[in-house]
Amino acid sequence: MHRKWNKDAIALEILSMYESGENLNYSSVATNNLSLLRAATRYFGTWEDAVRFAGLDYDSIRRYREWDDDRIIEMVRAFHRDGKELKDITLITAARRRFDSWHKALTAAGLDYTEIVHRAPFKRGLGRGQSKRAAVAK
Repeated sequence: MHRKWNKDAIALEILSMYESGENLNYSSVATNNLSLLRAATRYFGTWEDAVRFAGLDYDSIRRYREWDDDRIIEMVRAFHRDGKELKDITLITAARRRFDSWHKALTAAGLDYTEIVHRAPFKRGLGRGQSKRAAVAK
């Protein structure tokens, strides 16, 4: 059955999904309710505008957050201050995009890259496709 959409029907469907605890980020809706997503973009231009029209805070719904230099630096410092390992892939990816490298992001946060990043030493003799176990067995 083909559903008739208008702005109010779209907003009501979004609110219904929200109230039932469904994930409203773009990729989830594209996977689970493509007809709603298509109608929303047709009537509102973007999924974000449709969610906002429904009265919801899109920034709290979106899967990927907007990152700026200050937010990245603040989070890096907080992780470091709290003694947490800096392994959050989302933060690292955002930092690499904004600062061109994780090293530059740590430096911008006033941290010493060499004290934070602990890499296993390079093992010579490991050829392509050769495991560490095979190299140790030699």
